Amino acid sequence: MSRRRPLYPRAWGSGTKPFEATYKVFSVGAAGRSDLEAGDKIIMPEEAFKAVSRLRLEFPLHMQLHSAMKKGPKSKKSGYTQFSGVLEFSAPKGVAYIPSWMISGMNMREGGRVAFKSVKKLPKGDFARFQPHKEEFLDFVASLGVRNILEIAMQNYSALSVGQTIVIQYGNDKFKLDVVELKPGNAVSLYGTVDLKVEFAPVGEVFEPEEENVPEP
Repeated sequence: MSRRRPLYPRAWGSGTKPFEATYKVFSVGAAGRSDLEAGDKIIMPEEAFKAVSRLRLEFPLHMQLHSAMKKGPKSKKSGYTQFSGVLEFSAPKGVAYIPSWMISGMNMREGGRVAFKSVKKLPKGDFARFQPHKEEFLDFVASLGVRNILEIAMQNYSALSVGQTIVIQYGNDKFKLDVVELKPGNAVSLYGTVDLKVEFAPVGEVFEPEEENVPEP
């Protein structure tokens, strides 16, 4: 009697083909998860989990997001590619919930269509330069210390990319910071143990965005 062939003959993480799909996006607040606004975790539909399972992709997942409406080369006006981590797969069919700052960063409105693509591996970050939107944030850093700020903020982020604007929340206070420089690449992972050196650029200093250098999915 022949042995039954397993449904998934390959191990988790052995898949080489990326996940790709397009969904309508709404802010995490629309799903009753406003607590996810100060971070990059997203909620995808169950159908996405089934597709990721068939592809045998490695967890935790990094997703690369960009507006499905934009055509041609990216420019500053057309928004930046965003990266995210996946919190859960519980959104309705055809819908994904993402933080509102991601929607703004792609110059979109709620209900717009976003293309999602898994990224196999991002390099671990070892340096980041942020530019706060307000001087009050530097006073906040001086009072709490850079290391404490990192522990508060980065636990809610799975990746960073040059050009994005992140949100840091402490109590009722929210601060916006632009990511102006990263090493060793323009997109880095924060999963696992990361020793991230941080610097803060002066408020108002102008930075020209570099060409995106994104790892192959």
